[in-house]
Amino acid sequence: MIYQAVKLLAQQLNNNLKIEAGDDSIPDDFVQLRNVAHLTADEISRLNNVLITLVIASEDIPVKHFPDNTRNIGRGASRYLSLYVLISSCVYHSYDQSLLNLSHIINFFDNNGTFTWPVKPGTETVTGGFRLTVENYSPSFEETSNLWTTMGGRQFPHMVYRVRMAELPKQNPVERRGIIKQFEARERVS
Repeated sequence: MIYQAVKLLAQQLNNNLKIEAGDDSIPDDFVQLRNVAHLTADEISRLNNVLITLVIASEDIPVKHFPDNTRNIGRGASRYLSLYVLISSCVYHSYDQSLLNLSHIINFFDNNGTFTWPVKPGTETVTGGFRLTVENYSPSFEETSNLWTTMGGRQFPHMVYRVRMAELPKQNPVERRGIIKQFEARERVS
């Protein structure tokens, strides 16, 4: 589920960057899922990509505990996760292009903050899967320094986003019952 979520972000961002370029200069794999910490010096010198790295995944506790007057019978509870993703514009030979790419990335997520997967073709109904809400996460200068030190010490123009992921239930007929708050015994059982 985490892989599909981050991959969806990469695909949507890649499609948008291709539209922004207006030509075929952006390849289909321009936005890649890669761990920045594992790049070799040779790979860094050949970079001309936007890289998405999952920094941390954690349970989204505040969302999980919203009160609900009913519970679903016949399926597990929904999961709520927060994914912190580092999106780096890595154009090694053109810092200007890295900054332009970063501007497009920021603009894209400012204008497209919610994604749903999967969606039935021709409708807007979800058939199970997840909903992503992307919001800018601004680490402090010290946290940013620590992050890049952990990632190998080389820093690229980047943004960190918090992606809230909510698992969506399948649209199967599900029996819904209220929560039992009290009960009354009518007969004594011996």
